Amino acid sequence: VELSLANGETRVCITGVGKDIVDQARDIADEFMEQEMDKLLKEPVTWKRVGKKDTDDGTGFDLVPVTLGSEEWSSVADHFIETSSGKVDEIEVIERVQHPKLWKEFREKCLKIARERRQPVEAIVKRLYHGTRSSDPRILLNGTGVDCRYGGEKGYFGRAAYFAETTRYSHIYRYPEDNNKGCILVADVCVGNVEERERDENIVHPSEGYDSIRGDVKKDSWPMSFFAYMVYEAYQSYPAYLVHYRHQPSQKK
Repeated sequence: VELSLANGETRVCITGVGKDIVDQARDIADEFMEQEMDKLLKEPVTWKRVGKKDTDDGTGFDLVPVTLGSEEWSSVADHFIETSSGKVDEIEVIERVQHPKLWKEFREKCLKIARERRQPVEAIVKRLYHGTRSSDPRILLNGTGVDCRYGGEKGYFGRAAYFAETTRYSHIYRYPEDNNKGCILVADVCVGNVEERERDENIVHPSEGYDSIRGDVKKDSWPMSFFAYMVYEAYQSYPAYLVHYRHQPSQKK
């Protein structure tokens, strides 16, 4: 009996005949699947238990400072600065979000989409950015993360959770923390099968066979385009980091 896990499914290759062998293979496959699923849902190895906010039901979370100059710092900071178009002067603090409940819900959603699309989880998840405007991003962590169900006005692509490809765009919607300081949320988003669409504020869900929408979210008066991904279901994103930074003074219009 040979076992392998691909796209959230157990593949069994049986050599031999007889009901006993088949039953034994099924038992082994079930055990193997359970073990592999546990690995995929396991919290990242970088997580550290440092706070007392974790409650018995797993709804608590910790914000853990990432060490300056570490590999993890660079993995977040490099792209953050590169895509800011010079708007970011300096990153002051990167906080890792350790939220067991949101992480588990997000990974389960990823596995579901991965099975449906027959893709590995890593191939359908993108790291994107989200600005919370006047809302403290920490408030999102007390709920279900960036959840379109609690959104206000419809956007260019309907009521959805919007995630930008660049920090230059999210900087416009940053959470202001102090004079020339702001905070942007760095999220892992399960985009799955992506549908390219034109603006339509009446969109309520991607077309059949798709899991997210990608489109241009720039205002008509802006000279350049900005693309974002929109997701329409809960737990399709995970708020991985909060990045606190200093930026160029805003230009008065």
